[in-house]
Amino acid sequence: MRSIETPPPTVTPAVCTLKVVLTLCSADVAPRTVVQRVIHQHCSPQAWDLEHDRQGRPWLMLPERKPISISHTSSMVAVVFSDGLHVGVDVEKIRCLPTRLVSGFLTSSGFFDPLDLNRLHHLHGTHAELATWTLFEAIVKADGRGIHQAEGNITLHPQPTGVWLTRYARRDCVVRWIYSDQHVCCLAVEVPPSDTQVRIRCCLQEMHTWTGAENLSGSSGFSVLWSREFDLLG
Repeated sequence: MRSIETPPPTVTPAVCTLKVVLTLCSADVAPRTVVQRVIHQHCSPQAWDLEHDRQGRPWLMLPERKPISISHTSSMVAVVFSDGLHVGVDVEKIRCLPTRLVSGFLTSSGFFDPLDLNRLHHLHGTHAELATWTLFEAIVKADGRGIHQAEGNITLHPQPTGVWLTRYARRDCVVRWIYSDQHVCCLAVEVPPSDTQVRIRCCLQEMHTWTGAENLSGSSGFSVLWSREFDLLG
């Protein structure tokens, strides 16, 4: 993987497809290995490379440049492939997070208004702190500048479909959460042009235990547990 100059905005197609691949894996398998296998699974037989711009944002080279976002825990790796829209993803194992760690930090630093945090609590209940943290991580990744350079003043707006529209500095993001039995994944996507339809294809799969390099090619090393397709705003 090599560094590239910050690329210009990508051209957004009339229909943009986001592929969200959630992979359950053993803790003794390096996340980098899982990411490589997932990319190969979805890009083969094309040649591909993973590059980063100066802000650290990853780009998938096919050879055309495509946005991609990656996150992982000890037991799950999330990879999001995009046709053109900037995306950010964060995945966390479901657990209790102390309010002081999440709400206290994000409100004192100016990222969220306390009223917005109350809305998240109403929407996510016992998972509110975790949903808030994944939201923060995902929109920072979608913005592309990283946590230490990120601007605050985030305003959340509830939508009839349950999608939250987030204004992040000068870029708007549409945010959706995807829950599995033990993990929560937050996907942040820059708001598309009005004439662009965005479809999300999401799958949860499990990576088989394997040894050696013989399983690196092909998709036989995965078992799909479920797959769903829906509109970003629906």
